[in-house]
Amino acid sequence: MTVSNAAKKMPAYLCYILLGLGGVCAGIINGFLGSGGGIILIFAMSALSARIFPESKSESEQTKTLFATAVASILPMSVVSVVFYLLRGSFAFGESLVFLIPAAAGGLAGALLMEKISPSLLRIIFAVLMIWAGIRMI
Repeated sequence: MTVSNAAKKMPAYLCYILLGLGGVCAGIINGFLGSGGGIILIFAMSALSARIFPESKSESEQTKTLFATAVASILPMSVVSVVFYLLRGSFAFGESLVFLIPAAAGGLAGALLMEKISPSLLRIIFAVLMIWAGIRMI
C-alpha cells in the first residue's frame, strides 16, 4: 500500500493536521535556507494526495495542481522571511533587482510551460533538479 493509498483510510482531521505540520516544516526550511519550502510541500501533498484530490481529477491534473499549489504557497512564506530580513538589515534590495525582474519573467514562462509538459516529464525535471542541487550542496 502506498502512502497516498493509506491516506484514503486516514480520518480527514488527521490528514489536515499532517498537511499543517508539513506547512510549518516548509516555512521553517524556507526561512532558514531561503528555499526548499515548496519541496517539502510537494512531498507532503503527494503523500496525502488521495485525501486531497477528488477522484475525478486525473493524475495529470493532480501533478500540475501539486506543483502550482506549492508555488502559490511559496509567496507567503517568502514574504514573511523577506520582511524579517529587511527589518534586520540583511536584504540587499538594490542588488537583487538584477535577478528579481528576470526571475518574475521566468516564473511566468515556467507557468505557461507547465501546461504543455506531461506530468511524467515534470516529475523527471523536478527529480533531476533535486539531485543536481543536492550534489552541488555537498
